[in-house]
Amino acid sequence: MKHILTILTLSLFASTASAGIINITAFIDGTSELVIEDDTMFWHHSAWAAPGRWSGNDYPTTVNGIEWLPEWPVAGRNDFCDCDSSSITGLFPALSELSDISLSLISGRGTVSLLDSPSSSNNHRMEIEFDDYYFGGAEWYEIEISYYSVPEPSSLFLLSAGLMGLVLRRKRKC
Repeated sequence: MKHILTILTLSLFASTASAGIINITAFIDGTSELVIEDDTMFWHHSAWAAPGRWSGNDYPTTVNGIEWLPEWPVAGRNDFCDCDSSSITGLFPALSELSDISLSLISGRGTVSLLDSPSSSNNHRMEIEFDDYYFGGAEWYEIEISYYSVPEPSSLFLLSAGLMGLVLRRKRKC
């Protein structure tokens, strides 16, 4: 009976986890890091023009189809400013609620690297570097962040307790 409850609980846990994707597009010139802290996101810009700032334009960063125009410390390109943009919150689930996070470059001529993976030791902070430094001009980049969303432990406990109660009730009737 104990083994049946364990198997049912594990099956219930596996069936309540769900997969998801965060899709992000940005116009990149030089080097910038996209910083995500739980469910808040901002850019840290290092070299050449800030994300979206190119040739007098201000292109949005798009997150799951939603356009975001980050604000920068000064008007214009913000070349080599080593500065942070404004932040935005609530466009995706909090990183603290996710597991098995991975990063994929969909399009872009340079590299995209995961500099810091979210964990409880870094307050669920993720840093993604977009490196378009050695190319002339700017380029559109698209990335996907894949994840699994796992229910919080208290919800899992309540579901397991209910399942155990049903099994015990059935056993008494037999």
